[in-house]
Order: sequence, then structure tokens, then C-alpha cells
Amino acid sequence: MSQLVCATSNCKRIARALCHCCNKNICLLHLKEHNDAFLSQLNPFTDEINSADYRLDSIDIKVLLQEYHKQLEEWRKASYKTIDQIFDEKSKELQRILIEKIDKQKIEINLVRDTITKLNEEAETSQHDLDLIKTKISRLHENLTSIEQISFKIHTYPLTVDDNAVQIEEKKDLQTILSSLFKTIDFADLSS
Repeated sequence: MSQLVCATSNCKRIARALCHCCNKNICLLHLKEHNDAFLSQLNPFTDEINSADYRLDSIDIKVLLQEYHKQLEEWRKASYKTIDQIFDEKSKELQRILIEKIDKQKIEINLVRDTITKLNEEAETSQHDLDLIKTKISRLHENLTSIEQISFKIHTYPLTVDDNAVQIEEKKDLQTILSSLFKTIDFADLSS
């Protein structure tokens, strides 16, 4: 069986170990140097992980979310505006109904007044005319009482705003998509 020579350049010693990381045969003299070379590559990683940790700690969540809170606030204002518009429309509808009833009675009052004025001007009236005016005035008073005691039944239903009215989806940028394609290193396997 032939003996293997150390893979370190210019070394002619017999290899005593096989490095499992790089599959090179190493002599005992260079084995520690070889191991130290791998360990020295960890130092920049320590600096990078510390830098990443500092960067993570310096993230200001309020600043990152400011624009998105603004969008949510605009949605909320638009929703309230819609509610206010419905409220205004229904208030005007109630007012319109009441004004129509009052205007109708105003017309009736003016008709009766005109009838009385005409009968006075002609200086001629009958019991039938008096009874008719009396009935109309009585009906007017009933209608006025009805207006004064008007009652509406308003059906309101709770607003159904579910969580799906606002949806939040994280945007994927090109870097995020590409990084998910690379193999993940399992650090648990490296420590054994």
C-alpha cells in the first residue's frame, strides 16, 4: 500500500489524517494549521452576525409602518365618509317626508281660507257650506295632530365589516425570491 503525502504545498511528510471538510490528506504538523485556517474563517462571520444583530435592533417599527398606517387611516376615513353619506341621505329623506306632509296641509289650509274669504265676499253662505268648512277644519286639526305626533320606524342593521375588508400581503422583491432558491445551511450538522 502506498503512503499518501500531505496535501499542503511543498510538504513531503506522510499524511496522518483526512480532513472531512475538504477531503485532503494532511500530515500531523500541518493538521493544526489546516484546522486554524478553517477556524479563522469564522471571525468575519462573527462580525457579520454582530452587524446584522445591530441592524435588526436599529429598525424603527414606527417608521417602517408609518406609510401603511396612513393607508389604513385613509381606508377608515373613507369608510366613515360612506357612513356619513348614508346618514345624511336618510336624514334628508326623513325631512322630505315631513316637509311633504306639512306642505300638503298648508295647501289644504289655504283652500279652506280661500273658501271662507270667498263666502265672506259674496256675503252669502248656507248651513251646508258651514258644515263643510267645519268638517274640513276638523280634518285639518286631526292631520296636524298626526304630523305633530309623527312616528317613524327606522330599521338599522349592524355593519358587517369582516377582516377581509382589509388584506395585508407582504410584497416579495427579487432578492427575497432568489434567496429562497439557495440551499439552507444546517448549523446543527456543522457542530457535530
